[in-house]
Parts: sequence; C-alpha cells; structure tokens
Amino acid sequence: MNPLKAHFRQPELYISLPSQGRYWPEGSVRIPVNGELPVYSMTAADEILMLTPDALINGSAIVNLIQNCIPNIQDAWKTPSIDLESLLIAIRIASNGAEMQIESTCPKCENTSDYQIDLRYLLDQFNPSIWHNPLRINGLVVTFCPLSFYDHNNFNNQIFQCKKKLSQASLIEDPDQKEHLANEIISEFNNIELKFLIANIHSVQTQTDTVFNPEYISEFVYNCDKRSYNQIKLHIEQLKTATKCRNLNLTCDHCGHDYNSEISLDYASFFE
Repeated sequence: MNPLKAHFRQPELYISLPSQGRYWPEGSVRIPVNGELPVYSMTAADEILMLTPDALINGSAIVNLIQNCIPNIQDAWKTPSIDLESLLIAIRIASNGAEMQIESTCPKCENTSDYQIDLRYLLDQFNPSIWHNPLRINGLVVTFCPLSFYDHNNFNNQIFQCKKKLSQASLIEDPDQKEHLANEIISEFNNIELKFLIANIHSVQTQTDTVFNPEYISEFVYNCDKRSYNQIKLHIEQLKTATKCRNLNLTCDHCGHDYNSEISLDYASFFE
C-alpha cells in the first residue's frame, strides 16, 4: 500500500449526464445508482497533453482527459456529442474552479473588457431532450441520434483538411487550374456535409416499415426532394444548437450596452 495514497486526487464534484446514459454503447460508461459520475481534477500530465497540437487534432487528448478525470467513462471515443461539452465544463470546474474569465468586445462601442462567468450556469443550459423529438415530413417519421465524439472528430478533421487544401489552392497562379481545383474541393466539402447529416439520422419510418439500414437512409437523403432535405438539415441544426453552450448576456463596462456574447469551448485555451 502506497503511504501517499491518502493524498491522491479526490472527486471535486459529481455530474449527471445530460443524456442520462442514452446513446452510450454498452460497456462505454458505468453510471452509478444515483446517476451521478464523480469528476476529478486534471493532472500535470493532462495539462501537458492538452497543449499538444497533434493530440488535440486527432482527439486523443480529449479522450485521455475525460477517461482520466471521469473514470466511470471507460471509452470516451463513444461519448455522444450531447454530453461532451458538459463533461469538459465539469472537468474545468473540478480543476480550476467555477469562475472563468473571458474577454469580449462590445459590438456598439467596440470596447474590449474582461468578464467573470460562472461555469455552473452553463451546465444548466443544455437541453438534450429535444433529440427525442422526431421530424414528420411527407408521411415519414424521421428520428435522430447524436454522433459519438469519434465520428464528430473525424468529420471535423475532414473539414479541416478541405479548408487547408482550399487555402493552398488560392496560391495557384493559373486561374483555370485554380478554379478547377477549388470546385473539386467545394464538392468534397459538400459531400462531407451531406454524410454528416446522414450520420445523424437514426431511422426513417413509413406507414408500413421502419428503416434503420444506413445505406437505405443514405439513398433516401440523396434522392429526396430539396424541401425535405432542407427540413432535415434545419432540424439537425436545431438539435445541435440545443446541446451547445448558449450565448451569455453581457453589459458593456464602457457604454452600458447589453449584448450577447458567444462562448466557444476551444479545447486548448479552455483549460488554461
């Protein structure tokens, strides 16, 4: 027995998953009887890893952080997107306290000031129950499922690569070659966006059948009319918004103007 064990980290707070365990594959999380997962503070090794660009890009830094600070989560790659931000906020609170300073610029007088926010307020803003609501279009009932962190990170990396190639294409001097390459990249980007939309669809129910087969669902999305496609796309955007940090209401220290400021969980700076 290590005589220093009594001085190891202890849980700093307990958190309930916004999803209540729904959408987690079996064996990926252990939820206690009371539904609350213990959250530990970050270690020095966690902080170093969160400053490693490659580990942030490929997602391993976030996975290791979650599994180390919330041991009940056994496979953080399977974390549903509706739970991810709540977990990261809880780890930030456990490590650095509930108060966090942000910098915001007033849109009216353009004065930049620092503001103190309470991260516990953000934990109460998520509304994952909206994911249970189906979309009814043209006699069909479409249900949805949030992506896992693995799938979400994979799509983000594909988009990042597209933007990188588009930036490189802008350096090409030949206008015809530049336009041709830019069109190819934009087409690739649109295909990624379409696959992302399809990946969020869990099932499509007709009057006689319920279709879960991803290939059939993909074929339906590629061949449905534009109005149905736009309805599905808008619904998914609303689902994503409901499970993201909402904007904060701030008052400018300089001119007294009230405005909304977006909160962005940039992984590298969020844990500083």
